[in-house]
Amino acid sequence: MHAPQTVTVLFTDMVGSTDLAARVGDDAADAIRRTHFALLRDASGRSDGAEVKTPGDGLIVGFRSVLQSIHCAAGLL
Repeated sequence: MHAPQTVTVLFTDMVGSTDLAARVGDDAADAIRRTHFALLRDASGRSDGAEVKTPGDGLIVGFRSVLQSIHCAAGLL
């Protein structure tokens, strides 16, 4: 039997994405969302995160340690 493991989960959300699309249009909002995802994926990759799911305008990323998730979150600032 395997020992239990702790996984830390980071959930991100692009607040106001619906209003953004209404203001700038769908194409521009999609370009902003792609850039947003690229920045998130870069930060999570540098922190050894594993992308679990992409729920619309955010990411769910799992980390093997709390410190990795904090390093990722700090990299997003």
